Amino acid sequence: MDHSKYLLPTYSLDLWSVKFSNKNQSLNSFYSSRMNAKEVLEEYGLSRETAARYVDAITRSNQTQTAEELDVSRDTVNRYKNAFAEMNAQERLLLISSLTQEKLLDQAAE
Repeated sequence: MDHSKYLLPTYSLDLWSVKFSNKNQSLNSFYSSRMNAKEVLEEYGLSRETAARYVDAITRSNQTQTAEELDVSRDTVNRYKNAFAEMNAQERLLLISSLTQEKLLDQAAE
């Protein structure tokens, strides 16, 4: 489903509370970044579908429960956990917000 034609209400994020991984990084560079969720997924070798399911499940469960819910191995869940840990705050924020918005749009379309 192409989500680009749908708009959700935007919510205010307190960007000042985001701890940037690079002390030289400023709020302006956060806004001017050309990075998108697809690039982050490709950089860390993650699939969009599994990453979205991982974000949803890991917020509710531990790694073993998440692996069972997603019907993947614990090694796969551990690889996703490690990839998310390697991401800087900007990448994680971008990816989680993008995947969450897609899930909300899918639910609204049902």
